Amino acid sequence: MMAFGISILLSFIEILNIPVFWPLLVMYFIMVMLVAFKTKIAHMIRYRYVPIDIGKRRYISKAIKK
Repeated sequence: MMAFGISILLSFIEILNIPVFWPLLVMYFIMVMLVAFKTKIAHMIRYRYVPIDIGKRRYISKAIKK
C-alpha cells in the first residue's frame, strides 16, 4: 500500500515525467521473460518435452478401445 501511495504521489511531479520509447519497453519485456523462463525451457529440452502434438503418436488404452 505504501509503495502504491508513493507511486501515485510521484506521478504528479512534473520533473519525473520522462518520455519513454515504447520499443525499448517491448525489448525489456522480452528479455525479462527469456531470463525468467530460461530454466523452464532448459528443463523441457532436457526431458524432450514438446508442447505441440502435431505428428505425435497417440496411444489408446485397451479399456477405451473396447
